[in-house]
Parts: sequence; structure tokens; C-alpha cells
Amino acid sequence: MLKWNPLIKFVVLLLFWLVISGELDWQHVVAGCGAALLVMLFWRRKGENEELFGINAVFYALALALVMLVDICRAAWHVAIIILTRRPIQPQFVHLDTPLRSRLARVLLANCITLTPGTLSVSLEGNTLLVHALTDEHAQSLNGGRVQRILMKMEG
Repeated sequence: MLKWNPLIKFVVLLLFWLVISGELDWQHVVAGCGAALLVMLFWRRKGENEELFGINAVFYALALALVMLVDICRAAWHVAIIILTRRPIQPQFVHLDTPLRSRLARVLLANCITLTPGTLSVSLEGNTLLVHALTDEHAQSLNGGRVQRILMKMEG
């Protein structure tokens, strides 16, 4: 795994912040420094040779954001059609067992499910998520989803 000098990590994160903010004044630089330090705190090493998430996680996070954007748009369209055409719904609870190892990855999965229209994470106990789905289609879309595969790759 690629090892990064903490100073290089900080500078890359700060530059990313400044590019995204689009402003270059002292307030944005100070806020960027704070954000970079916070990210570095969460990006700290677990052990001597092991990181919580590697540098590849940054690329997987971008892929996750893209997948979530597409999934949210599709699900929103689907829910809008259900509402506008007054189609019947089949509300149901689904137990979703996930192979994700870390608690952080499972919580991220639960949040991604909640962000998607038509589904809501109700509880997370161990490796099992209890999800409320609006229709059968929403319930079936939970199994083997792209979000879960990306999170598994982020874990390594």
C-alpha cells in the first residue's frame, strides 16, 4: 500500500479544499486547514503497517458518490411515478445481511440506503440491517448492490 508523508497528505487535502471552495482568502485557508486536519485524524493508522482506509479509498469514495447520485435519481424518479400514477405500494421490512467487516462501512451502507428514496435503514445490529422498503422493487434492489461492493473494496 502506498505510504504518504503526513505533510504531503495535509497539503493535498488543503489544495483539494481550496479548489472545491473556489476562493483563496484567509477564511477559506483556515477552514481548509481545519478540514484537512480532521480528515487526517480519521485517516490515521490503526496499527504500525495498517491504515483504516488506504489511499485507494479516495477513488472508491468518488465512485461511491457517483453511484449514489445515479441511484438517488433513479429511485426518486421511481417514487415520483408511484405517487403520480397512484400505484399501490407494498411496504415491507427486509433483513439485509452484509459481509462488510468494519462498523464504519456498515454505517456508511445504512446511510446510503436511507439517502435513497423508497428505502430507510431502521436498525443496524452486528452485520444485519433492518430496512424498510416502499415496494418489492426497492426491497430487491438491496441485495448485492453496487454500494455494498464499493464499500467492500474500500475495506480492502
